[in-house]
Amino acid sequence: MKEILAGILKYIKVLLIVLVVISIISVIVSRVFEFATSVVFYYAAMISFIVAFLSVSGSMRSAADSNYMRASHSVHDSSKESRRLRESSFGFLIFMTIIGALLMIISNLLARSGL
Repeated sequence: MKEILAGILKYIKVLLIVLVVISIISVIVSRVFEFATSVVFYYAAMISFIVAFLSVSGSMRSAADSNYMRASHSVHDSSKESRRLRESSFGFLIFMTIIGALLMIISNLLARSGL
């Protein structure tokens, strides 16, 4: 149980670090180019959603290509590797979707406050 809690806390810590870095970059972009901060956060959320989608669609395409499967080492190794890549892509999809949702929430809060 402690390992699960430690893993969840580590995931939240990484999530917050990435969110802070993206937020700092978004604030800098909004100040330098004189855009509304809420708009920049909105576009940052959209970019994170697009990156999440593209990561999954790219891994699905290579896993479904039969020529890719034949060119690899063996069927067992390639299917094991494809499964591992697909699982990590879905993990990244979840991670970036959470980041995008949090950025969208921040964007809505900033828009309501007039920033």
